[in-house]
Amino acid sequence: MDLRNQRFGPNGDLAQQQNTIMRPVQEKVLQAIQDVAKEGDYDYIFDKSGQVLLMYSNPKYDLTQQVLDKLKIPSTTTTPTTTPPSTNPQNPGQGIH
Repeated sequence: MDLRNQRFGPNGDLAQQQNTIMRPVQEKVLQAIQDVAKEGDYDYIFDKSGQVLLMYSNPKYDLTQQVLDKLKIPSTTTTPTTTPPSTNPQNPGQGIH
């Protein structure tokens, strides 16, 4: 086995170290997914990060945020931080309530 394969091949040092580092993360994610499935009484949860398994699904069935919550990872979606402009002409300093 040449040095390149020994270090960077599929069974090389880099791959083994990557597996060692990633295994605990993968186990946590899998446990969170299993918890969400059990709590929600779901039969299937699809991984939509890889190849397309579904052509369409109703967004109400997207469990990504619940899994992120289980892992205590903040949402990647952004929410507006500014107050919308006033719609009350008698009190222009107040936004929509």
